[in-house]
Amino acid sequence: MFTAGIIGAGFTEQKNALVGVWKQLFYLDRLSPGTQVKLGHSQSRGGFPGFELRVGGRSVSSILKLDGGNPS
Repeated sequence: MFTAGIIGAGFTEQKNALVGVWKQLFYLDRLSPGTQVKLGHSQSRGGFPGFELRVGGRSVSSILKLDGGNPS
């Protein structure tokens, strides 16, 4: 589930990544069975570091229409 960058960063980064997307993890059951999800560094344009769940390069929050980890 982790991207190579998160795996290589070590345990602390992996822990921070999981905490960063914790609320979204509870909504993954809305995806089709077998959907591959990756957890990696966010690709935000604001320059703030963060983490996001992605499916094929798209943010899971946008696919599931989550706002701040909660369904909208």
